Amino acid sequence: MEDRHPFPDAVQREIEQHRLRAMGRARGRVLDLGSPAGRVRLAAVINGGDPTERYDTVVSGGDLTRFPDLVGALRAAVAMLVPGGQVEVVEPVNHVCRGHTLLATLWSRHRAVAGRHVERDVPAAMRAVGLTLGDLERVDVPTVVWPLRQLVHVRARIVPSMASMGHERAGAVA
Repeated sequence: MEDRHPFPDAVQREIEQHRLRAMGRARGRVLDLGSPAGRVRLAAVINGGDPTERYDTVVSGGDLTRFPDLVGALRAAVAMLVPGGQVEVVEPVNHVCRGHTLLATLWSRHRAVAGRHVERDVPAAMRAVGLTLGDLERVDVPTVVWPLRQLVHVRARIVPSMASMGHERAGAVA
């Protein structure tokens, strides 16, 4: 997995600003998906590895775009959290408009998004894995690259009643 994002400078600056804010709020052990080691740990759990290491916070600054199965990646992140742990992500999100499908198709080969998985409903995926959304901020970025024009910064916690479910289902992540 490469280290550098291909995102345009304006997008990367915005993501980095929010990622730094997330890192500043993080408490305890932090799994930073911005580091190659963090992504390797997450990928190992996605591929059925045992989530032996536990973290208080998982932070992603555009890094979940590297994983094709967003729900699977988030499920693995939840499996690596301690009870009451939190996930904080800054990711590009899908746009709701009439020409959405056409625009997404046209931009899919652009170097800024080629090979990345953007245009996804990040908050819905977070709820699907048993996270309770706390802070949610939508950020408009001045870029011509359509799929990267809107980011979402979400801070979420494990739902207490579902915390064990996330840990039990970690082995089911594909």
